[in-house]
Amino acid sequence: MTSSFGMWKARRILAIGSATTRARKWCGMARLFGRISGLLIAILLFAAGFGFTAWADEPFKDCGLCPEMVPIHPEPFLMGYDHGKAAERPARMVTLARPFAIARTETTYAQWNMCVADGGCTPPRHTRGWDQPDRPVIYVDYHQVQAFIDWLSAQTGRAYRLPTEEEWEFAAHGGANGPARKRVDGMGRANCNKCTPDWHHQTFPVASLKPNGYGLYDMLGNVMEWTSSCWVEDYQSDREADCTRRTRRGGSWYFDRYVSTATYRYGGLMDRVSYDVGFRVATDYP
Repeated sequence: MTSSFGMWKARRILAIGSATTRARKWCGMARLFGRISGLLIAILLFAAGFGFTAWADEPFKDCGLCPEMVPIHPEPFLMGYDHGKAAERPARMVTLARPFAIARTETTYAQWNMCVADGGCTPPRHTRGWDQPDRPVIYVDYHQVQAFIDWLSAQTGRAYRLPTEEEWEFAAHGGANGPARKRVDGMGRANCNKCTPDWHHQTFPVASLKPNGYGLYDMLGNVMEWTSSCWVEDYQSDREADCTRRTRRGGSWYFDRYVSTATYRYGGLMDRVSYDVGFRVATDYP
């Protein structure tokens, strides 16, 4: 006959075994729940527009002083502004054909001087004494800009170019591209006329103020930027009718908040220079 102690010991072993089994079951269920939760979170992020490919799109540079390039994945966006100047109208939905990358900052004197030293560029016609290495280059015309781009492309093996004005405007909105978005201007966020308390009526070193939603600096203000697009008076005109002018974007230190916007457009003759006009480069991506 089994003793009372023996029966108690047997029941104790069974109880421990049952608890262990239950613990194993709970651990297995927890691991399964964790995997399912992770999958659900990933699905929800993907559905919300946070595609997995975007996580791998890191900024890149082809050399130490080369522009840092930020990959941009476009989506349909509202281009223009119906309540702005005639050149900004009519606002309409635009879809860019493919991804691109655009420089995080405007081209600096340090970058330009590297091209001059190598014989690929000519010095700017003037500087106003604002030619510190970290300030945006100014007084360069469209043809000089193209010479810099040709030199940079030859040095790196990558086909650089100017952004189109469609690419430029998409990037300038910094992700706020829905039909209900507000007009993005430079008030409180750009080096433009009376837009910030420390405005000094001249260019700032690049990246002195906060970036936009894409991590791009000085898309508004500082210097107006050349694009590759032919100038037209409004969006209903024939783009190829007269390409002696190219579109400039972004306003500058000289202009107020109403010009330093994501939608304001200005046409500049290709051989003209100014104390408030510079550029940033772009390239196809990937």
